[in-house]
Amino acid sequence: MRLKQDFDLDNPLIKIEHLQKVFGTKEVLKDVNLIFPKGSTTVILGLSGGGKSTIIKHIVGLMKPTNGDIFVD
Repeated sequence: MRLKQDFDLDNPLIKIEHLQKVFGTKEVLKDVNLIFPKGSTTVILGLSGGGKSTIIKHIVGLMKPTNGDIFVD
């Protein structure tokens, strides 16, 4: 088995820059920056209520960020 090691970080599949999400007065995501390289497998881990589902909902377009950008190739 060979693993692909040459990920192109200049042209990622998904790039999140300075993502912020506020619900009322509660800031649930603050300045999130992530890169998902093409050809990679990425896992998002965290405690309950840590924002994992909120990040995924932003990536697939179910939520709009308060601030920040999400780029999907």
